[in-house]
Amino acid sequence: MRDVNIKTYEQLTPKERINLTISALAREDIVEADRLYDTCPKRDYTVCDKEYNCRLMILPCIKYLFYTQCAYYYNILVKIDSIILLIEATSVQNPSEEDARYDKMHDRHDIFVGRLKALHQGFLQFCDQAELDGQDLLKTMNIQDTCFDINKYLAYDIDPEQADIAAIKALFLECWQFKE
Repeated sequence: MRDVNIKTYEQLTPKERINLTISALAREDIVEADRLYDTCPKRDYTVCDKEYNCRLMILPCIKYLFYTQCAYYYNILVKIDSIILLIEATSVQNPSEEDARYDKMHDRHDIFVGRLKALHQGFLQFCDQAELDGQDLLKTMNIQDTCFDINKYLAYDIDPEQADIAAIKALFLECWQFKE
């Protein structure tokens, strides 16, 4: 294409230009590939800050991860509460087998309250370290719209495992890391 006028190069469509560049590279004509690149129309773009955009794009993923885990633990707790109520409603005076199931359900209840609280605290600690307003971020998720009694579980006097809190925080921080 060395005999082609420069004006012809400027009129190439992007599709034509890329196919001609591929052909030039296939025949190892680097000069022609460079000419196609150099004559390509130039555009100037203005975009928002890269770090801001990347973090803004990852926020829905972080919110989804938190929300789904929160709903998971909440739904398990609702089911456990229902089983406990069923055991209480149908229990006969002092049968040891029912007492064992009842105790087991209460133990499971406490474990999952601890996990829910660890998730919540780990998320808020992530927000603090990332310098995000955790309470406002939680408001954008409307968790109470689907997990109606979540605050009841978060108010229980059960301490979550510190290792669980740290793992949750680390998970969210890993999602939040910005690599140049």
